Amino acid sequence: MGSLGDHAFSSGLPVTLVNYGDNSLLGAEPNGINNYGIDEPDYSGGALELNHDPSNGRTYFNTSQFSQNALGTPGSAKRRFFSGPGLDNYDMALLKNVRLN
Repeated sequence: MGSLGDHAFSSGLPVTLVNYGDNSLLGAEPNGINNYGIDEPDYSGGALELNHDPSNGRTYFNTSQFSQNALGTPGSAKRRFFSGPGLDNYDMALLKNVRLN
């Protein structure tokens, strides 16, 4: 009996955090073309508690660590400071040679 296998691992895409309003008062409303605001939410600095098991029904990260940015500020969170879940992909096959007499 033998086995053939192939696997692929990749990191996840960056999680992009934006606030689509203009709380920073910089006049940077999304315009419908690029649809990106420049405001980020405020980050409390607590644990993100990343959830690496999407089948358990919980959110991927602790969203209570984020709140709307204060008026007149762009927000304290980095736009992309962690990545989403990665990919673990396995392709396997089992083979058996049977000799017929």
